[in-house]
Amino acid sequence: MGLTLGSSLPSELYDLIFLYLKSVDIIYSFFNLNDRFNNLIYPFLCGIDLSNIDEYALNKCCQTILPNIRHYIKAIKVDDKYIDTVFPLLSFSKIYPNLESVFISKVKNDGKYLSYLKLFKQLLNLKIYFDRIEDHKIVSNELCSNLFQSDCQIQTLFFSHVHVPIDLHIIQPCLSLRKLRIRLCSFDNVYVLLNNLPSIESVNIDIPHVKCNRKPQQQEQNDIEFNYAKNLPSTLSKLKHFEFYAIFTANYDYLELLLSHCCSHLEYLSLNLYIDQFIDGGRLEKKLLSRLTKLKIFHFCIHTPVVDNTLNIDDYIETYKSSYWINNNHSILCFNQSLRNQYYCVFSLPYVFHDFTYVTNDLVNY
Repeated sequence: MGLTLGSSLPSELYDLIFLYLKSVDIIYSFFNLNDRFNNLIYPFLCGIDLSNIDEYALNKCCQTILPNIRHYIKAIKVDDKYIDTVFPLLSFSKIYPNLESVFISKVKNDGKYLSYLKLFKQLLNLKIYFDRIEDHKIVSNELCSNLFQSDCQIQTLFFSHVHVPIDLHIIQPCLSLRKLRIRLCSFDNVYVLLNNLPSIESVNIDIPHVKCNRKPQQQEQNDIEFNYAKNLPSTLSKLKHFEFYAIFTANYDYLELLLSHCCSHLEYLSLNLYIDQFIDGGRLEKKLLSRLTKLKIFHFCIHTPVVDNTLNIDDYIETYKSSYWINNNHSILCFNQSLRNQYYCVFSLPYVFHDFTYVTNDLVNY
């Protein structure tokens, strides 16, 4: 395509073409052709994706493209193994003076990112996508000792797949952190973490499996040793969005205490829980939801044990038929499920969670 012909095409067509090209190819092909093309590719100059490209292409990009656009760049995504190629001088401010966000992909537990944590704390946004083979592993305490500190400037922090240990003796108040997605090792870590996030607005916490060198009995012992009432966080007045997922790793009493006493400004609440305590609609309403007066959206999926064999599933579903549940337009489904023992699985509609267990034939709604 000649430049004259290409210049006559509508901008909307280029937007469609760009969907099929890598950002480095777009920049390499269109940068500095003319002012119009520079305006069209400006989003790709500000946020450049260097992940999933081979070493030859990356080196070429670093030699011919990055030096010419470095003042435009606000966000960079790069694979962990090439991070030292993109940041050779271990300095963001000199090479990329306007850099705000870094996204690291295909990260190994002991990857190169560890050497950059002291620099990452100067960013506004940091997302670390660990490799799938690292799933459920515990990462280094260096994350806590660098990123959960009072001098950290990060506002949005994201970790995938791995468990991040939160050390009570290492963590410091993080005044800047607004949004966090993290997988923890134990529920007491939730209390410790939130005690040090006074400005948090949105949090997504997973404690999916007890695979962090802790058996369920050890978690129960830890719950006894950790004084939840004494370590209850102050009111988190800025926290509007709370998502929580736990598979037999959280004591519901302490979760209820946390949400009802510290999170009264919540507007969005999502709970995906496997628990060993009996929870019904009456308890959810009276001890939790009625205290969250600003709540607008509530999604839940709760697997709760059947502690009374005389309580059949129809009786259980009746606890979700009070005026509170009806007036707030909460639609739910419920079914029997055999886990450790007999459980009821009750969930809200629409179902928003990624995974779903098998459904038995006795699915009940109201």
